[in-house]
Amino acid sequence: MKLTNITPLILSLAVTFATVACKTTQHSKDGTNTAELDDQDSGGTPEVGPDEIDDSIDQELQTSANGEVAEIGSEEDEINKALKAGIPVEINKDVDRWIDYFANKNHDAFQRFLDRGQPYKKMIVATLRDSGVPTELYYLAMIESGFVLHATSTASAVGFWQFIPASGRRYGLRVDQVVDERRDPWRATVAASLYLADLNNVFNSWYLAMAAYNAGEGRIMGAIMRGKTRDFWELVRLKVLPSETMDYIPKVLAAYIVGKNPEKYGFRVPNAQSHEAFVGVTVPSPINLASVADETSIPLESLQKFNPHLKAGITPRDASTYKIWIPKRYAEEFKDKADRLAEHRMAIKAEAPRMASETKMRKFHRVKRGEHLN
Repeated sequence: MKLTNITPLILSLAVTFATVACKTTQHSKDGTNTAELDDQDSGGTPEVGPDEIDDSIDQELQTSANGEVAEIGSEEDEINKALKAGIPVEINKDVDRWIDYFANKNHDAFQRFLDRGQPYKKMIVATLRDSGVPTELYYLAMIESGFVLHATSTASAVGFWQFIPASGRRYGLRVDQVVDERRDPWRATVAASLYLADLNNVFNSWYLAMAAYNAGEGRIMGAIMRGKTRDFWELVRLKVLPSETMDYIPKVLAAYIVGKNPEKYGFRVPNAQSHEAFVGVTVPSPINLASVADETSIPLESLQKFNPHLKAGITPRDASTYKIWIPKRYAEEFKDKADRLAEHRMAIKAEAPRMASETKMRKFHRVKRGEHLN
């Protein structure tokens, strides 16, 4: 995913679109950066109405001592109610080619994509829905990363939605030595929803918004100006888009078509019960994940697995509270013991000034040529 400053584009695109609109008709209200479609296990963006998603998909469970508990995980049928196409899904030879690729040539890897995405599907769909972004863009994240939390591109794009550091920070993600929220599925999905909504506001086209998510706004604007159209498929025909981008939208559409009806294409429907559900809980900050494990029966390994964005295993020192993820089966226990976590927070806060003082007292000497240790 490439990001440029969106604001200056709005004025220039308004002029461009005004000119182009006189010469073309919009193909449809269209609706991509991409992970390689081979499997990645390690690393190397129309309104949906509220009636289109079942109430049971709401991610807020008002059951936390310190804040909400946001649930991730749900039944497949309920989630699929939310996956009604907000983007016109065109099936053409390009889309058919990728359907065949997923179903036949890359079948095993695509099954892994379906399986890995299942624990996060409810949360991602609900977050997209709540942001007014078409819920089928869930499959954009699939194409971006294969739902590998640690997916890292050669351009240092990270996480499900493949944010580079600058674009992540611009859309509210914390990226520093302690925390990399690009690896937090929920926070990154919120950021991706905002970015995609901005792109759609600029281009008035979900296809072009996805194309800009993949190639960058500037390159898509240039393609529109060269092609004198904002019909994505016409831009493909004219070959004015980057080659990766010409494949990107067909990949997302094909993934949506196959993922919506996997059995038709020879895939096994992912079993939600085979994955451990997890919930978001608000904890006092800063706090170590080890302290959460000590005060509860939650295994430290589970906390580390569900919170890969906490690089040092500790929440930010400059936050008073912070949301982390825990296995759902421990939610009630966490609620009962949440007050005791504040004691660990106070201990960390008290330790910080002493550590800072010790650091100031240290003296450093650069060894010069000819000097020796006595």
